[in-house]
Amino acid sequence: MSWNYRVIEFVCPMSNETWQAIHEVFYDEHGMPESYGEDPASVTSSDSNGNQADLGWVLDKMREALDKPVLVERDFVIAEAMKP
Repeated sequence: MSWNYRVIEFVCPMSNETWQAIHEVFYDEHGMPESYGEDPASVTSSDSNGNQADLGWVLDKMREALDKPVLVERDFVIAEAMKP
């Protein structure tokens, strides 16, 4: 399974208002989006040495998400429906 950061657009069913957030997205073996992290991604590092390069890497990967097509919730429903 692979993953990356992607922008996902959500729609409020009550008001039809939309919003976008960056989430970790996980892909199946065919490269289809399979699931995403429940909460929007945060910029954190587990480096106990105070190395800020890890934070820079996370920010770079999040910025790459801005260059990819925006996903919507139904992209994950379609991927689930296509599974055998």
